[in-house]
Amino acid sequence: MMAENDPGLWGQILNIAVVGVAWVAGEGGRAVVAGGAGGFARWMNSEPRRIRDGVIAVAGGAMAANYLWPLILVVIGFPLGGLDETPNNIAMSAFIAGALGMSFVKIITAMVEARVVRTGGRDENEG
Repeated sequence: MMAENDPGLWGQILNIAVVGVAWVAGEGGRAVVAGGAGGFARWMNSEPRRIRDGVIAVAGGAMAANYLWPLILVVIGFPLGGLDETPNNIAMSAFIAGALGMSFVKIITAMVEARVVRTGGRDENEG
């Protein structure tokens, strides 16, 4: 038996959707979306394009932007005497952090793949 004020399944889904939209519209969400867009832009400039790599690029760009946008904002603002933390500056630095973060991930992936090819795909400790 449901309580009189219980929103039900569709009400809960609607509440979650509203909270998600509110988060994306906020500064934190804008930074994550901008970073995901930076990862997407980096993926679009890569060859060959695989959907799996695109999903990883967007997720990695979003994560990089979430943590690295303050550093990018300082680095970009250094020659200019500093930049304020306005929403547009945060989104710009998050986009750049997402693109650079994916470039860094691509370098690490290439190093790991080269090591696997060099060792023949087996563990060095095996006989």
